[in-house]
Amino acid sequence: MFTFDPGEYVQNNADSIDEKELDKKIAELKWSGINSDYKSLRERYAGKTINISKDLVLNLKIYN
Repeated sequence: MFTFDPGEYVQNNADSIDEKELDKKIAELKWSGINSDYKSLRERYAGKTINISKDLVLNLKIYN
């Protein structure tokens, strides 16, 4: 069994800070640790629907 704790990277105030500050926080992430970058991640997942279970569906939207 493996667990995943993204707590160090979660921005709980992401929905209340302005776009400039959010872009700054995105740029500060340790992208090399996941062998990706924001542009690639966005292209891979934005606009997709991920079915976690019959009761949990994630709709990944693009906000500009």
